[in-house]
Amino acid sequence: MTETPDRPSRGGRPPAANDLTEAEAFGPVGYIARSLAHLRAGHPIAELDAPHVLYVAPTQADVNNARHMNQHLKENQ
Repeated sequence: MTETPDRPSRGGRPPAANDLTEAEAFGPVGYIARSLAHLRAGHPIAELDAPHVLYVAPTQADVNNARHMNQHLKENQ
């Protein structure tokens, strides 16, 4: 992928597919985003926590939806 001002290279790695922070990645937002990506890729819901399932990277839409869902969960606790 070509480096551009809005999508800089990350040390030779391709630009991130989303703006998920490290703190979010290891919390509820990351779990929800990974779950949404898993389902979007066509994997069954029963396999969400199965260790053998290939990881599907969350898109920006998955992350945005996960943040929205997490906010509602916090409001309704």
